[in-house]
Amino acid sequence: FFKESATTQIYTRCIVGSVRCVQETDWISNNICGIAYCLYGLKTIYAGRFKTAFGMLIVFVIYDLYFVFGTTIMTTLARSIDGPIKLLFPRINDIRYSLLGLGDIVIPGILISLSLRFDVFLHLRKQIAEKECSLQEALPDSPRKFAKPYFIGSFLGYEIGFLITIIVSTFSETGQPALLYLVPCTILGVIFTAIKRGEFSNLLQFSEEEEAKKLEEKCNSKK
Repeated sequence: FFKESATTQIYTRCIVGSVRCVQETDWISNNICGIAYCLYGLKTIYAGRFKTAFGMLIVFVIYDLYFVFGTTIMTTLARSIDGPIKLLFPRINDIRYSLLGLGDIVIPGILISLSLRFDVFLHLRKQIAEKECSLQEALPDSPRKFAKPYFIGSFLGYEIGFLITIIVSTFSETGQPALLYLVPCTILGVIFTAIKRGEFSNLLQFSEEEEAKKLEEKCNSKK
């Protein structure tokens, strides 16, 4: 997570970059600001249960479907506003840009970030049970020092969904509601991982707040 000083720097750079993006079409500055907004969005938008995350993502898919296929509002706004509300990707031999809305990153990212935190809790639970150490001692020194099956599963699902979006957009030659492909693939990536590991019921019952309390109580009982 960001420290407050880092968050302030992100705000400042986003404001400056946003002004520049409005003044001139600069896809690099636009994408830098867009990525910064996405990082801050993932920091502030929180889901502590997989049931909650699944529900949120499904609602956003329905919303995306309506505004892309039911009306022209979403497509018109995305193409007419010159600002960091989407990522721009230059096309070969074409003056137009390919677009990816920031919501197509942040919304699946809610589930992906929860999956990573679930991996951390599984690691802590295992370390405390095996080594009978404190919560502080059980924390990994580096992101590379613990298994991340759910993060990897969800991220691979997102990549597959992204690839499907590109293929469908290329052949249909029309804008697509990316969440229609990203969300199901990301959710399935998590579910398949849970089923493969025999942890599906634990996944659905998981509550980040309750799990944190259980770990603290377990550590306190060993002192």
